[in-house]
Amino acid sequence: MMELARQVPGFAGFHYEPGGSEDRMVVAMRRKNRDGFPSARSAVTGLMTASLGHTAGYPAFVQREVRYSFLELALERALLRGRIFALPGVVSLAVDEEANRIAIGVTDESAELEVMEVADALGVPHGMLAFEVGVSYAEPAAELRGFSPDSSLQAGYHIMTYHPDDHIKCTAGPSAVKGRGHPTTWFPPIQYFLINSHCSGIGFKRDTMTVSQPNLRDPVGKEVADPEVLHDKCGKIFKYYCRYSDAAVVKVDTLLTDRNVALGKIARTNGVRERQVTLPSRIGVDPENPTIEIVSVWGSAVKHEMLDKVGFRTGWTRGEVLETCDDEKFRYGGVHPDIQDHDSDSATVNILCSVKLDYINRTGDSGAPVFRYYSSTGRAQLRGIHFGHYGAIRAWMSPFVQLDKDLGSDRGMGSDWHALWFYDPGNPRSTWISGPRRVHPDAKPCTWRADADGGMTPFNYTWSGLFLGRSKTTTGKVEESGYLAVTFKDAIGREFVDSLEVSIDGSGSLCGGRPPPPPPVDTGIDTVLTPQ
Repeated sequence: MMELARQVPGFAGFHYEPGGSEDRMVVAMRRKNRDGFPSARSAVTGLMTASLGHTAGYPAFVQREVRYSFLELALERALLRGRIFALPGVVSLAVDEEANRIAIGVTDESAELEVMEVADALGVPHGMLAFEVGVSYAEPAAELRGFSPDSSLQAGYHIMTYHPDDHIKCTAGPSAVKGRGHPTTWFPPIQYFLINSHCSGIGFKRDTMTVSQPNLRDPVGKEVADPEVLHDKCGKIFKYYCRYSDAAVVKVDTLLTDRNVALGKIARTNGVRERQVTLPSRIGVDPENPTIEIVSVWGSAVKHEMLDKVGFRTGWTRGEVLETCDDEKFRYGGVHPDIQDHDSDSATVNILCSVKLDYINRTGDSGAPVFRYYSSTGRAQLRGIHFGHYGAIRAWMSPFVQLDKDLGSDRGMGSDWHALWFYDPGNPRSTWISGPRRVHPDAKPCTWRADADGGMTPFNYTWSGLFLGRSKTTTGKVEESGYLAVTFKDAIGREFVDSLEVSIDGSGSLCGGRPPPPPPVDTGIDTVLTPQ
């Protein structure tokens, strides 16, 4: 959203507006920038095409004129955050695109008055603010007593960790894989899966805790990343702490288990529930169609769209996105002593820019995959992981854009995070070799380049035939006609071969210079990576 706000002057956000048989996409523009609506509509359409998987039947776009741009609201919100979250009566803070206001949740009217005083001191206009009075603190959704009857490990099933005082029961989050390829050798890929930080042994601290499923006699891996809370983003002086997300990473340990993690699969229960608070006595997996396939990942959400969750306590539930970037205070137990509140074994941690939804949830759903389900294909686009709740139908998830900030930096898994695949895109749609097919007898050394469209990157390359090599390109002087071949090996060791016939010809290329550029690739939406 911030990127769109920087690209399009006056852009104020967008959201779905349910309209019975047809939804509408409302694009808001600041009044004095109303002429920028075509640019904003184009930008939103591009985002939906690339990320939401729409291939046809776009909702109708309507323009709405508002007072403040998204950038204005976001900047004032950032200015307020450091001061008003120091107030004990302030619970949440969000940019509400639909209301075109900074939405603030407070426990009572006295807290509202305190916020207004801070706003006056900072010069934030009262007209930017909207209050919800009577809001209570949200809670991380952990520590379920009981076990799931299912034992296979894929996203949606239960996992547990050992805590000094208890066993913490949560839900296995999305699984991932990282290749360990090397030009001269090959190792089996490494498997991971996500959990919530508060589901690990010590919250917000890397503790290498063992994670088991379905009980402590069946360990599957150990925590390898769980960044500590931030001081610089929230202001240590105010005695509270922040994280971008509530997430940790577990590495599947082959010394502990021979169990595999089902890459890109979510458990499919017997039906999906929308806004039904009463749960069945037992939640089972559909024996005829036991999994939902993940085919893409997107890092955010759109207000009023419907997202799905599969947790081992409530199964498959669906709800509406209420806020797309909500700062929320959570009171956590089981965190390391450095951040515990005074005279308490718990801590108040602010989770930044989470997505707020209204799907059904219960204690024990923590870590559950949250996704956009496409009924036409039965496939899913992964969006994040569920981590907290207030009551039965108010919930929060950490979207991937926030997971990236915690786990894709030196504080988390570093560059390893960006090499993880959370779904299998399958074989490359095409492979090819760029370079001359005909070479002059007196040509200088020529260069050929291997490329692929799709597939699980990064690739390793092995050239054979006329020239050898183990990089993306190979170079040599052609002495005789023949074939040039390259073997692609993807991130999990699958191999694909392409070849090119090269002949010596008096009218051929004299070569030399830079490697040939790859031909243009059709990166449109009609691919196997995008829900159809």
